[in-house]
This record gives sequence, C-alpha cells and structure tokens, in this order.
Amino acid sequence: MERSQRAAYWYRKAAGHGNALARFNLGIAYHNGLGVARDDAESVRWFRKAADQGNADAEFLVGRAYDTGGGIAKDKAKAVLWYTRSDEGSANPAAEYRLGEIYGYGDGVPKDAVEAMRWYRKAGENGNAAAQCRLGAAYLLGMGVPQDNALAAEWLRKAAAQGAAAAQYQLGSMYQAGEGVAQDYAEAYFWFNLAAAAEKEPFRQEEIVAQRECCRFQSAGDRAGANAGACAPMEHRAFDGAERGITIPGLFRLLTNHAAVNGCAPDASNGLKVCLRECIDSA
Repeated sequence: MERSQRAAYWYRKAAGHGNALARFNLGIAYHNGLGVARDDAESVRWFRKAADQGNADAEFLVGRAYDTGGGIAKDKAKAVLWYTRSDEGSANPAAEYRLGEIYGYGDGVPKDAVEAMRWYRKAGENGNAAAQCRLGAAYLLGMGVPQDNALAAEWLRKAAAQGAAAAQYQLGSMYQAGEGVAQDYAEAYFWFNLAAAAEKEPFRQEEIVAQRECCRFQSAGDRAGANAGACAPMEHRAFDGAERGITIPGLFRLLTNHAAVNGCAPDASNGLKVCLRECIDSA
C-alpha cells in the first residue's frame, strides 16, 4: 500500500470517529486523488462534514465548491454564506477577496460597490496582494471609494512589495508623474525595474523598460535623452466605459493594450474588471 493510500485509510478511520481535521484531509485526498480515486462530489461531502464542525478551511472550500460548481450544484448565495462563515473565527483573506469580487461584479448577488470595497479592504489589511492592488486601482479611479491618489499609492505600494508587477509599474508611473507621491525619478526607476523583471509578457516588458529608461534620462536631467527615448505620455483618458474623462497614469494604458491584444474591448460592464485583471494575475 502506497503512503498516500495508507494516509487515506487512516483519515477515513479517524473521520468515522468524528475527527474534523481527518474529515477535512479526506476531502483533500478526494479532491486531489491522493490515495483514492479523485471524486469532487465525495470531496465536498467530507468538506461539508468538517465545515459543520467549524473547520474554517473546510468552510472556505465548501464556499468555493458552491461558487464554482465543483462537485455540487453552483449556488452563489450559499457560496457567500460559507465564505462569510470561514472568515468569522479568524481572518480568511482568500474568502474576503472572493467576497469582494462577488459583490463587485454582481456575480449571483446584487452588485454593491461599497460592500465590495469593504471586503477588499479587509482582505488588503490582512495581506492579500490582489486585494491591495484592486484597492489601489479603485482609489485611482474613484470606483466605490472617493478618488484619492495618495491612498492609491499606499495600497499599490503594499501590493508592489509582494511582487505584483502591475502595482510596481503603476507606482513607478506615479513617482514619475508626481501623482499621490512626491515626484522622484530614481524611485520611479526602482519600481519600473522591478516590474520589468517580474513581467512575463514581452510586449508589456518592452513598454516598462522604455518607461524605466525614460526615468533614467529624467533623473540625470537629460532632456535631450528623454525626448529621444520612448518617453510615452504618462496620462490618458481612463477607459472604464463611464466616459467621465478621468486621467490616470500609465497602467491603464498598458492594460487597455493588453485587453485589445486579447480581443477584449472594455465597456461599462467589464472595463474595471479588465483593468484590474492584471493585478490579480501578477499577485
């Protein structure tokens, strides 16, 4: 008998005696096919048993099952219930972040930007980089919160410190333009350099490198070099479908290009989601 099979055997025996952790681990075994045949429905059954005993990790995974329809019929209302339960005992940043998404997009529940921001803030305060990046973008756009470049920079810095390339790029843009922070070309160069190293898509990496080199010329006071380089305009009209004429630094130009390349035209319903997807993917 293989080690994973032995583990599943003993988990089952302990689960039969009501051990919540064993029930959770048996759910993991069925979910991943470790020592047993993979079976999503059986996985959810054991997660639910553990969740009913107050196991927060199991509560989260029951929520995810209802959220995605993995092993059980999809039900967003029940997903919200279980995600919320998983966050009641101790903070669950993943549940908080997903609740922010559900309310922010109106995914099976009434759309509620204020409630979305409440959950994103909880997740961000608990260290979730994707939530921090979303909060930064929300403050830049004034979506669900008052527009505030200084607060945007604070949240983006938190995400950037965790390696989110889009947050690093945006923070570099803000230092280059002096928006929400004191203008500082050396600091801008630092964040562009990190973003370029973290970015995996060549065409976006080239744009980041161009902005980085622009900062190098600007920091040295070399206007001729900056003008000869690829110093793209740092602001453009926010393409969030609202046609409000908000100007923001270069991240959203980059993300709009990304959306167009991937055949996604932002509109009133998906513009912010497109803009923010980069933060999620790089977090």
